[in-house]
Amino acid sequence: IIEAKNGWFVAHSFDLGTGKYTAYLGLARGGQPLLVASGPIEVSAIARDAVGTSKLVLWSDAQILKEQKPLKSPYAFGNLQLVPNPSLTFSNQDELGYFVEINNPGVDSTTLQPKLQMSMELQSGGKPISRQPLSEAEVLPLSDKSGVAHYAIINSIPLSKLSKPLAPGNYTLKMKVLDTVTKQSFTVQENFKIAG
Repeated sequence: IIEAKNGWFVAHSFDLGTGKYTAYLGLARGGQPLLVASGPIEVSAIARDAVGTSKLVLWSDAQILKEQKPLKSPYAFGNLQLVPNPSLTFSNQDELGYFVEINNPGVDSTTLQPKLQMSMELQSGGKPISRQPLSEAEVLPLSDKSGVAHYAIINSIPLSKLSKPLAPGNYTLKMKVLDTVTKQSFTVQENFKIAG
């Protein structure tokens, strides 16, 4: 359990095979159930040579932990713990954090590292209101024993530093990732809300 900026973050990983499951989560106080929720989960194995990205995950809190989290801990990378924002609601003073995983990118023959570029666009009502042009993306290698090469782009946008504060309403963060080695590109996006 981690005390996060806007509440408590509890995470646990399960190694599940390909299939359909139902997850049940319960919350209790003093041994008395307070809340029980359930939802479907569908797991698909990723082929070792599969190329692509995960969905775009938005987060609102990042913490440096005293100890490294074990491999495959949810949203944890060594001592860095990201806390996703399930409500996808932010204030215009928050850090709008983003995370996307890239599987099996091309590797540059000189550096033996992937060479990725990314561009971002903030949209309101489907129209762009802010853009970041295509530029080199800093990628973080993710450890995995499955033989799949995993990398991640993790960063944030300080909403308080935008030239014009975002008014309350609905927005979309759209990201394009370009693999300059294989010339493949991927587009991911996520909707979010600015609270009034």
